[in-house]
This record gives sequence, structure tokens and C-alpha cells, in this order.
Amino acid sequence: MLFETQKRLQHLQGRDFTNVVMACFRSSTPSLMKDVEGLYDELKTAVQERYPGLSPRLKLRIFLAAPTLFDLSQEETVLMAEALLPHLSSMEPAELTRCIVGCARRQLVHEPFLQPVFQALREQREKMSPVDVISCIHAVHVMNFWTPKFRRSLGFMLMEHVKAWRIPAARLRDVLPALHALGYWPRLTGSLQRAVWRIAPEDLKYQVPPPPKKPLDGPQDDAEAQRTGWRRFGLQKIRPGMLRRISREAREAKEAPFLSRKHGLKDLTSNPWEGKRKRKEEERFVESLRQEAAEEAAEEAQAPPPTAVESFIRMARRL
Repeated sequence: MLFETQKRLQHLQGRDFTNVVMACFRSSTPSLMKDVEGLYDELKTAVQERYPGLSPRLKLRIFLAAPTLFDLSQEETVLMAEALLPHLSSMEPAELTRCIVGCARRQLVHEPFLQPVFQALREQREKMSPVDVISCIHAVHVMNFWTPKFRRSLGFMLMEHVKAWRIPAARLRDVLPALHALGYWPRLTGSLQRAVWRIAPEDLKYQVPPPPKKPLDGPQDDAEAQRTGWRRFGLQKIRPGMLRRISREAREAKEAPFLSRKHGLKDLTSNPWEGKRKRKEEERFVESLRQEAAEEAAEEAQAPPPTAVESFIRMARRL
């Protein structure tokens, strides 16, 4: 591949030229490229000459690879970074993140370039993906440079993605020192901190405070509760026979039983025993009406035809 690159280097333009630089960056080393006579120097010269005329996306790809591949000086890297400044307003959050990652690779803390990148990312923070957030956290920690507003924006998006379960514990483990340095570690929930701490190696735990221990259900006795000031909130625990006791109290009492007298919570569910009692009362009432109707029919069959007054009295009784 390196020999073919040397032969066709003069004819490569635009995207093809950028792809060659990226392929050399990912698969080759400077010493391996120097084995091909003249390739290293020719490719470095071609990058410096063609870089200003490339499109913004191709410039960004060259900026990620060329400073490390050709071991450019700080001044040369700053010139490549400043060539990206006019295009920051049209870049997506992922491209702005690559700008910060490129600076972190070369330890380039150039405030005239980084501060506009931070501002552009803050304006598009809602579009930052979990990968962008983690990459930015790692990059600014490596450079040890960030602005307070950018730090708050990163923390806000980190917590948004964490609450939505978009960032697994393994990704947070990789940036554990950065989370502590930027003040994000205490903001994570205790369960997530313990999950990250379990899978983190010892070298990442250095100078990072351990997560809080898992809280117990409550103190073992009243003396411990009084000493720690612990208070029990919520409903009482379910114990053997509690449901039978509640049902018995419901049958005996006219009002709904209390689930928690401390909080005034009552059981509003229907009582099956109360429904059965009401059905029996209705059946007795219907049976009494049937007996009265049968007795009246028997009396009418044996007695002479009723007078007008008797008919009126019977009608009034029925009403």
C-alpha cells in the first residue's frame, strides 16, 4: 500500500488524498513509512500544501491524524487548528467534539481556538450524543483545561443521558478519574456509583472517593434508631396474619380499616364480607314480599269481593 501511495501521490486529490492520510495514520508508523524512500517527507509536504484548500470536513480529518502522524510542532498544529475557526458555526456536535479530541491528542491548549469550540458546543448541547459527552469529558481532563460554563453544560448533558439509561457503567468506568476531577462523580446516584466501582480497576480508583454504602432497611433496635435519628416512612411491613387481622377488623368496624394510622391511610377496597351480608339481606326482603303477596292472594280467593274502601286500603299498603 505504501509503494502504491508513493506512485499515485501526485494524482490524489480531495477525499482520496484525505483517505490515504487517515489509512497511514491508522495502519502505519513513521518508521514504517520512512522505509519507503521519500514517502514520509513527500506526504508531509503534500499535507501542508493542500490543507488550506480542503473542505471543512476533510480539514477536520487531517487535523485529527496529521499532527500525530508527522509529529508536527505546536506552532504547526496551531495553524491547522486556526484554519478550522471560520467553519465552527456550521459544524455538528460530533465534529466539534473531534476538534477537542484532536487538541487533546497533541496536548494543545490554545485558548483562542478552544473557547470558540466550547461556546459552539454549548449552543448545541441538546444534540450531543452520549459518545460526544464522554469523549469531551475525557479530552478536557487530559488537557486539564475547560471553562466553567462548558463544564456545567457537560454535567447537564451527562446527567440527562444517565437518567435515560443511555450511558452504561462500563463507559463511566473508563472516565472515572475525569468524573471525579470535573465534580460529576458525587452527582451520580449511589447505585450507579457502586456499579462503576465494582468493575473499575485499582489504577482508576486512585484518589477517587469510594461510593456510599448500600443503605439498610432500618435500625435493628429502638436504641439505634434514636441514636442515628432514623425515621420510618411509608406503610407498615407485611407480617404473617396481618391481612386476616385487617379483614376481621373490617367486618367488625363500620368504617374502612387503617393501613397506616400515622399517615391516616385507609383501605378503600370493597369488603367481600360486607357484600355477602348485603346480598343476604336483599334475599330476605324479596322473600318477605313474596310471602305477603301469597297471603293476600289466598285471602282474596276465600273472602267475598272487597268493598271500595278495602281496595283503597290494600292499594295504599302496596305503595
